[in-house]
Amino acid sequence: MDDEDEDMPVEDKDAIKVDDSVSVMARDPTETITGTAETVSPKLSTESLHPINTYQIKPALANKFKADPVKDLIHGVLTDTLTGQVYDSKNAKKWTVNIANKINEKIKSLQMKRYKHVVQVTLGEMKGAGVKSGVRCLWDAETDGYASDIFINDTIFSVVVVFAIYLY
Repeated sequence: MDDEDEDMPVEDKDAIKVDDSVSVMARDPTETITGTAETVSPKLSTESLHPINTYQIKPALANKFKADPVKDLIHGVLTDTLTGQVYDSKNAKKWTVNIANKINEKIKSLQMKRYKHVVQVTLGEMKGAGVKSGVRCLWDAETDGYASDIFINDTIFSVVVVFAIYLY
């Protein structure tokens, strides 16, 4: 240090006066730099750092809807409920509600983060006539999805579709 630096009063021994951040890195943090506009404390803390934005709008790959486990779940419920049954119009409503509720509860146990789901059950009598059904949805093809399965025996047919919609 030269004579001019010794004559200057030091206000805070822990403070460094700098013009820019490059000069802070190149100097000893205990040394006082003269002729500067601002004072920087050499002690850094987490309070001085700004948080990084980490909010995700789309789900991570691990959290995306996967149709295979849901399809297996649907198949299991349909098989357990309708195997060995004969179509009866009085029981059809009860079976439909029962199937929808069981599938709904089992899907909740999968804990799909930020997904809402809709369970649609169609059940009818096999009489040899064809059935056509259509669904139209407005959704994001990257995040939303569906799974479906069909059950058929001699007297009953059933189609179950589960729609999974990601909440932004």
